[in-house]
Amino acid sequence: MQESKDTVELSKFSDNEKLFELDEEFAQFFIENLPGELDKLKQVCKQHDISAIKFQAHKMAPTLRMMKSEKAAGLLKSLSKIENDNADIQQIAENAIFEVESAISDLKGL
Repeated sequence: MQESKDTVELSKFSDNEKLFELDEEFAQFFIENLPGELDKLKQVCKQHDISAIKFQAHKMAPTLRMMKSEKAAGLLKSLSKIENDNADIQQIAENAIFEVESAISDLKGL
């Protein structure tokens, strides 16, 4: 697959998804905005604000799905729908944060 100057080829991007092309403008958007969204998720996790955790996870999941980072997107979706009294919420949040950080790192490495 040839790269044009306005697309970026993403191979072996999180979860070993098949190759796809991402417009450079979208890639730049993700690189610029996703870390801030991740910081918000980390902050509300530190505050143990369950409703804010669920909201932030819900807000971030589609972006990760667009990036073909299905593991991160799936964890965020699960986090957004988790019951408020679920004892595993912090662990799920930590796993989601790790996967999002990995996706950001992968994207920056292209």
